[in-house]
Amino acid sequence: MAESNQGRKILRGILLLIGLHGIALLLAIAIALLIYLLVVTLSTQSENPALFILLNGYTSLVFMLVGIGVFQLFYVIPVILILLRDRRYSLVKGVVIGAVLTLLFNLAGIAVFFSWATPRQ
Repeated sequence: MAESNQGRKILRGILLLIGLHGIALLLAIAIALLIYLLVVTLSTQSENPALFILLNGYTSLVFMLVGIGVFQLFYVIPVILILLRDRRYSLVKGVVIGAVLTLLFNLAGIAVFFSWATPRQ
């Protein structure tokens, strides 16, 4: 019975992380829209295309690809510390499992993308 309860708590930790990823996704979309508005505003007022390329080109793509793996550290570490302080070790296990899975899927996606994006000889 206790192992079943621990398994449920681990699953709740993974679901907690999925919810945090959803909030992070909404924030990323909001930031991307702000950057887009900035690029559109500055590109119509300026003749300098370098700023447009910098903010709208491959830089944005790299931030999107690498973003979740790196950005999740900003909210996963505080959540882990809070859960450790409250001695909720099963939830910590779930959050860590979810974070590691997120990182692995992110790295796999980056590897697949760059294997398709690199020119073949």
